[in-house]
This record gives sequence, structure tokens and C-alpha cells, in this order.
Amino acid sequence: MRCNLSAFGTAFAINSYVLSKFLYHAEFAGLPPEKLLQDLWRAIAAAVDRGEAPWEGWPAPQPATERKKEKKQKFAGVARHNLVGHPCEGGFGLLPLEAHVTARQARWLVQLVAGDVAKPWIAIGRRLLSAVFRDCDQQLTRVALLAPPRPSSLPGSFQGWERWTNKRVPLVLHRLLHAVAALPPVGTQVEKLPGRWCHSLPLWGNPLLLDARGGLEVQDAGALLSRTKLRTVGDAIAALAAVAACASTQEHLHRSPALLGDLVCLGLTERWRAEELLLDLLNAVPENWCDAALAAATAEPEDDPPPPAVEDVVEDIVERVGWQVGQKHYLLANYTVKVGTQLILQHQGPRPQQQKLETFAKIALPSGTADMVRQMLRRMWALPWENERKEVLWRLALNGLPTAARMDKDGEGCPCGTAFAADRSHNYFACPAARAVVAAVEAELTGDWAMQETRRLDTVNVWLATPPFIPGQVLHQGVWDVVCLCILNAMDMARKLLYKRRADAHLGEELAASVGRCAVAKFWSELANFCGLNMVPQQWQAQVPAGHPFLRWNVAAQRWQVCRAQAGVQP
Repeated sequence: MRCNLSAFGTAFAINSYVLSKFLYHAEFAGLPPEKLLQDLWRAIAAAVDRGEAPWEGWPAPQPATERKKEKKQKFAGVARHNLVGHPCEGGFGLLPLEAHVTARQARWLVQLVAGDVAKPWIAIGRRLLSAVFRDCDQQLTRVALLAPPRPSSLPGSFQGWERWTNKRVPLVLHRLLHAVAALPPVGTQVEKLPGRWCHSLPLWGNPLLLDARGGLEVQDAGALLSRTKLRTVGDAIAALAAVAACASTQEHLHRSPALLGDLVCLGLTERWRAEELLLDLLNAVPENWCDAALAAATAEPEDDPPPPAVEDVVEDIVERVGWQVGQKHYLLANYTVKVGTQLILQHQGPRPQQQKLETFAKIALPSGTADMVRQMLRRMWALPWENERKEVLWRLALNGLPTAARMDKDGEGCPCGTAFAADRSHNYFACPAARAVVAAVEAELTGDWAMQETRRLDTVNVWLATPPFIPGQVLHQGVWDVVCLCILNAMDMARKLLYKRRADAHLGEELAASVGRCAVAKFWSELANFCGLNMVPQQWQAQVPAGHPFLRWNVAAQRWQVCRAQAGVQP
């Protein structure tokens, strides 16, 4: 904690170093009990949000007096669930521990299904799985692990999977199945035209035949027929043809057991009932697949080769299924822990920062959305500048700055004397000290770069980094992003100075004016700092015109300079 890192840097350091052993052990032993996990989260959040080092000899008990003091004290800050997630999504970079550990565990099952059987542990694992599958009523394949039944009455439980296989699931496999269940269902990422392979397509545990409840085996018809001798789509088509060809119940009872099994135990002694269930089962299979399987079944052996073996079709399924993250497609072979974490978070719904970003966008612009904020944060995060300069924007968006309103100090007004219980809208735009910075920026937009006479900078221009409208000119978005970060850092210093100097001033107006001048100097100092790093993107030289305000490219010196029109420094 003495490395003087930003909140982002602290979060990344915790992910990489502090939690490395914890994550390794949790991958194989699971997460600790809820109480210990919550204590860990509190220590991590304190380190990232307030720079407090984790407790020595964690978890350390707190004295009763300290606990009472903590309850009375109101700290401004960001909730720990909002610290989680990549900065481009509004977080501070902390790993989502639960999702990350689950993604690590799911990786082992994905490798067991799709990995190279030449690896000893994969070969041994598949042999052990065969012991689980051996006595099942249905002929399962290893892809069944990607599509375990998820009964609506038992959400997240695999008791149903154990009943399905008639075997007690080993503890390790049980944990891996839970991990895969946290991922979205797999789907076809590489399409394949229907063909003779459809005849050998497995019916049970097939990830290509999932619906909201699971595979065919948990649907009405499949729940019964999964206990028959049917294994593939071709088997179901043959059984339907045989049952339909029976002229009487006696013929059905004589011929159908060879295809279906014990009709009495299955309750399929009635021909019409068996035919109805088989039709329902095949209706759940895509029609073009059924047509292709039927064509393969009725083809003459001397004209066409036989359908491929089931094992070959399973191997083909493994090579074609996967997940989609945004616009990207990932096959099983491309699965990584990072991809798995993204899939789990995507499957869980909106990010925890969603509501905070929505509120922030609405304050800045009535029609603003969280997506607009995330788009702006992505640009800011890509700027080649210290993350310390960006931190104020993230805290502002998440309402994690120590304003009077945020700290529930309703009776304490802003030292500027113009507002009571000042909130972020006041301290970071409306306060006279903050307005001095806005006025200095507006004063730079003169001449060809002047805004319309009736137009002034608004919160949307600063908080969402939307360049103001200038007739006949377009402010460079990158330069304006830098300007907005400089504005917010200057306003943040103004807020701190107001409260620090309030005892030294008699009038709020004088104090606000004095602090405002310091904030303006801070603004130009921050802009000079950005230029001094000499890390401005190379493409800006061709994009930023010679007369652009705030920043200019000095051709003679071959470096970027601050451009101050009011000080007479112009290109």
C-alpha cells in the first residue's frame, strides 16, 4: 500500500499478487464459507477504495469500540460490488471472485470434453466417466457433460443429473458440473449442412437439442423415451416406422420391444401412445435434420455409404459448439478463463454498475444512457495518461466522491455559501469555484472556435465528454477527452480546498473566488502534464488542425504544447 498506486493499480495488483494463492486453491477446493468470503471482500474493498491495507494476520477481529465507531462514521466511497469489473465497463478492475473461480473450474470440464485424449489425465477422466455412464438407461456421450438436465424444480442442483444417470456423481465431477451450469448453454458456432450424419445424431445429452429446460431427456416425451433402447435420431425414425407399420396391438407388442425395450415397464403397450411419443420426440429435432436422417435411412446401401458412427458425430459436435460473447464466437477449443468469466457475467444479467451509470447519464443528459457512459469510459481508459488522473471520473460516475450529500451531512452546506448538502452536480459543475474552471475553458473557445452566443458548456459536455457545437468547426474528440479529465481533476481539487480553507475565510464568495483561481491553475497544469509525457497518439498530429484550442503540435520543436488563446499563445 506504500507504492502510491491509483485505485485501478491497487485492484490490478490485488488480482495479480494478493489473490494468486487464494484463486489457485479455490479452483480445486472451492470458495471458502460465506462469512470468510465476505470478510475477504471487505478487506479488498478497503484497500482499493480507501487505500487501507488488508488486516495483518487476516481475518483480524475488531474491538467492539472500533465497530461502534465504524457504524457511526459515514464514509464516502464506492460499494464493493461496483469495484468489480473492467474499467471500460465502469468498474475499477477487481476480479469477480465467484465468477472467476467458477470459470477456472469450468475450464477443466471443457478440456475433459474437448481436449486431446493423448493427455493422460483426459484419457483417465473419460474412462472414469464411462463408469458413471455405463449402467444408464440411455446411451450417453461425453458431450452430455455440457448439457446436464436442469429441472425447474431444482435450479442449480444436480440431484436430477444423478437420478438421470442412476449413479452418484463424484464430488469433483459434481463441482465441475455446477461450474458448467453457470455458463450459458452451448450452441452451434460453426454451421454444418444437414446430411447423413443426422442419422447418427445422439438424442440424449446433446447440447444441440437444448431448450429452456434442458435436453430432450427432460422434456415430456424424452423423459419416458430416454429409458428405451433409442440412442440416435435414426433409431427414433426406425422405431416410429415400425410402430406405425403394426396392424394391431398384438403385432406392436411382438415387434416393438426389439426397438423400445420392455413396453409394460415403460407404459407403451398401446400402439397409439408409443407412436404419439415418438412423433413428439422427433418434432423437437429440427425438421431438416429429421429429413436428412430419414433420407439416410431409406437410401440403398449400394448407392450411398453408411451413416457415420455415433462417436464420429460426437467428435464433430465437439468441434462445432461453443459460446458467443458480444459479436465474438468461441469454440470449446478456444475457451479460456477470461472468456468463461465474461460468459458467466453475461449470463447473470446487467452489470452491478448499470443503475449507477444510468443515473449518472440522466443527470448529465435527460436522454442519456448507460451505454453512452461506457462508450466514454472506454475512450478515457485508452488515453495514454496515468490512471490517477482518470480516477475522479470513475468515482463521479459511480457517485463515490465525498460530497456532503454523499456523506449524509445534510446540515453542512458548501463553503462557497451557495448550496446546502452539496451533491456531485454542485461540486463538479455548479459551485462557483468549479464554474471558474468552466469559464476558463469557455474563454478559450474564441474566434473561429467560438460557440454560439447563447450556448455555454453544460454537464453533458464535461461529464460525458461531448464536444460542444461550434459552427463550422469540430473539436477533436481525443483532445476534448483530455480537457474534460483536466476539468474534473481541477474541480476535485477545488472541492478539497474549499473545505480545507473554510475556517480561514469569512465570506463564501471570497473563498470561492480564491479557490477558483487555484482550480484554473490546476487545469492548465494538468494539461501541461499530459503534453509533457510525450505520449500523445501519433495520429493526432494529422487530425488536430493548426488552430485547434487547448493543444497544438509544434512543428519546429516536434512536440505537443498547451495552446492558451487568452494568454496570447496561439499557433
